[in-house]
Amino acid sequence: LKEDMLAWKQKVDDFFAGKLALRNNVMMRSPLVFDLIGADSSLDIAIDSNILQKVVDKHHFTRKDLLQLPKKIADPLFVLRAIDTKTGVEDTQKRIVVVDMEINGATVMIPFVFNTSKGFNKIASAYGRETPSGQPNDAWYIDRLNDKHLLYVHKNRTARWVATRTGAAGSHNAPLTKQSFSKLSIPDETALGKLKKENPGFYQSAWHGSP
Repeated sequence: LKEDMLAWKQKVDDFFAGKLALRNNVMMRSPLVFDLIGADSSLDIAIDSNILQKVVDKHHFTRKDLLQLPKKIADPLFVLRAIDTKTGVEDTQKRIVVVDMEINGATVMIPFVFNTSKGFNKIASAYGRETPSGQPNDAWYIDRLNDKHLLYVHKNRTARWVATRTGAAGSHNAPLTKQSFSKLSIPDETALGKLKKENPGFYQSAWHGSP
């Protein structure tokens, strides 16, 4: 991960200098957690320059925020299915990775498109989830912390995150607790820890290291 973060730092510097390639800039190798959400973790994570531009101009990411992304993606709070709110249909090529990071107080979500025709797991955007009036929209996330939407959840950190947020989501009768997560049969930090043990030295994927 350190190597990937150093290489990514160079790309972020190139981006701000106007020298970055337009398409498929590799940010990092796909992390182990991708094995738990039905993604091909042998593929690199990539992003196009126009998406980076939007993330900076429209979604207010600083250089420092961009540099944090590989570390945050490697150990997310939770990962959601991409379910169309109007039709209820899931787009199985997409996933929403929610990370322990805020922009203007709003928790950041990173929509991905997996296994693109060029062979990448691509970042489609990254932004702090807000209400139309520009307030952090924690309720949107909290409504999705269930079997239907979750593909992975770090139960400890997500329970802590919810506890700090339930003031903002006052419409919810009771804050979700670690106990309420314990009923969910969804891959969690224990499953991720097990994968990491099986793949020492490979934060990126269960494929590397086995013949």
